[in-house]
Amino acid sequence: MELTEPTEVGLAAAGLMADEHFLDRGYVSAALQAISRAAHSVELNGLIHEDVTWQGRAGEGFDVNSFTIDWGARQLTCPQGHSKFRWKPHRGRLSLPESDGFFSPQYWLPCPVREP
Repeated sequence: MELTEPTEVGLAAAGLMADEHFLDRGYVSAALQAISRAAHSVELNGLIHEDVTWQGRAGEGFDVNSFTIDWGARQLTCPQGHSKFRWKPHRGRLSLPESDGFFSPQYWLPCPVREP
C-alpha cells in the first residue's frame, strides 16, 4: 500500500493516469480505494484483505469477497442481489476513512441461502 499513492502521483504528473487500476491483495485497502478515488478519480480493484470471518476461514457460507461494493454509490450488494442496508462511514484506527455496511434483518433472516 505504501507504493500505490506515489505511483499514482507519478502517473498523474506524466499524464498517464488510467480510470481503473488492478492491484494484488497486498496493495489494496478500503482507505486507499477512497483516497485514490478522491485524489485521482481512480477506481482501485483487487481483494482488500484476508477474510477473518468464520465463513471465510471455514470456506462455508458467504465470505466478504462474495459481496459487491460500489464505493461511489455507497452500495453494498449481497450474493443474492439485495442491496437494502445501512451504510456507516467513519474514521478508523489511523483516522483514515472507513465504511461499514449493515443489512437489515428483514432481508437476511428470511434469505433462502442463509445458514441458520
